[in-house]
Amino acid sequence: MQKSFSLERAQFVASATLTSLALSAFAFAQATSSADAPVAIPGGATTGGGAASVPGAAAPAWMNLVIFGGMIVFMWFFVIRPQQKRQKEHKSFIESLKTGMEVVTASGLIGRITTITDTIVTLDLGSTSVRVLKSTISGELGKPSLQTAQS
Repeated sequence: MQKSFSLERAQFVASATLTSLALSAFAFAQATSSADAPVAIPGGATTGGGAASVPGAAAPAWMNLVIFGGMIVFMWFFVIRPQQKRQKEHKSFIESLKTGMEVVTASGLIGRITTITDTIVTLDLGSTSVRVLKSTISGELGKPSLQTAQS
């Protein structure tokens, strides 16, 4: 089955966000772990470094893991899991299509299903018929019929 454009976009945004979060956590970990290193001062002098020279700068290493893990859990519950649920519902809807149903496509066409094949559905739009991919059907139209809407 083909993926819809919105699904591909959502997966791209989720992976880009996770990558950005991972890079931020890595940069934060590097910044906090290098707090004990000597600090360069213009003119060639260095300070002794250490935790005493920068109060509160060094966080425990496990804290970085907790923050990073929290971001992953957040992304899972608010981005990935709902998208998977919508995808599963759409797949079950596509499998339950029957002739005679009034449906709406992703492009906004409203019609009645006349024939169904493995990947293509023929819609009767009133005065014309259109063949569309099954994956582009976004939902079932409510009770009003197509003939009532044309009157």
